Amino acid sequence: MKRVLILICALVMVFALVGCGYIGGEKAISIALADQGIDRIGTAGNKADLDKSASPAQYKVTLDMNTYFIYYYINAETGEIISSETVDK
Repeated sequence: MKRVLILICALVMVFALVGCGYIGGEKAISIALADQGIDRIGTAGNKADLDKSASPAQYKVTLDMNTYFIYYYINAETGEIISSETVDK
């Protein structure tokens, strides 16, 4: 019985440390790049910032396309694209 309790506690701790159910910044960037039909080489740079205060929690992905930026807002739990916009530099 003690072994089962220890195993359950260990599993709960592992799941808590794995990322709290978020897809991760790299996955969010991959989703945005796939939506554009390009790979990382097609951008001058990219980054993803997690906003846990938004409802739902979301990643703001920035794709630097040299002369303009493309911003994606991606649901951090499901990976669904919430919105995107293009802004000139």
